[in-house]
Amino acid sequence: MRETIKIEELAKIIGVSSSRLSHLFKENTGFSIIETLNRMRLEQAALLLQHTNRTALEVSFDVGFLNYNHFAKLFHSRFGVNPSKLRNELRSLAKPLHFNRRQILFL
Repeated sequence: MRETIKIEELAKIIGVSSSRLSHLFKENTGFSIIETLNRMRLEQAALLLQHTNRTALEVSFDVGFLNYNHFAKLFHSRFGVNPSKLRNELRSLAKPLHFNRRQILFL
């Protein structure tokens, strides 16, 4: 995900102009190529935040964002919270429930 993807290069590979590729992509998916790449990067970032100890800044670079503020703005727009808050919420949901012997007897 860190690699820069150029629409012009994709278009050349499949033999169409970049504007035609962009039009066809949006027509078939409902999203632009850039919107799709950013959504994929943000979803990967959410997984990295949940399952690693990397900082939000490190994660933003890991998934291909060169500007943390831009990443944080898109992240908040996509998930409704900042990266750190999402990490805390996801991790709290993933914690296993622990019961003591007395609690188990009354279940």
